[in-house]
Amino acid sequence: MKPVQVLEEAKDSVSSLHVVGHEIVTGSVDERMRIYDLRMGMVFVDVIGHPITSTTQTRDANAVLVSTLDSTIRLMDKGNGRLLQSYNGHTNKDYRIRSMLGMADSVVISGSEDGKLYAWDLLEGKVVSTIDEAHGGKVASAVAVNGVKREWASAGADGTVCVWSMPD
Repeated sequence: MKPVQVLEEAKDSVSSLHVVGHEIVTGSVDERMRIYDLRMGMVFVDVIGHPITSTTQTRDANAVLVSTLDSTIRLMDKGNGRLLQSYNGHTNKDYRIRSMLGMADSVVISGSEDGKLYAWDLLEGKVVSTIDEAHGGKVASAVAVNGVKREWASAGADGTVCVWSMPD
């Protein structure tokens, strides 16, 4: 088999891939977020300035959540590349940590190298909840949100997957 199309713009590893409709959003260790518009045959590039570990598009497709190896998660405007909000408090300097949006895009959820799970208010950028030692104090590397139920899961370096219920 051969690929239908090959996108070769990244100069280093592509660490994140998010597909919605006719768009592909990628994050790369080369510090760039790329948005490929397959209908228009165009690529839009934003230089974030730090290696990217995770990208997730908002439900309205107007912004992208970008996690980087400087312990910062950024909400970037897709239209103009401006920073809308940033989220700090977790540790992400060495490993690929995945972050997600939850509760109808009102909360940012992420793991951390310090073994905790964090949740921030999307608009205010303030930590609203933490779960200590979610994975035995080891790196909490990934989160995934259930779009139907008020549940989400985390995975960690301890080899476990934990399912959590979001508070009302």
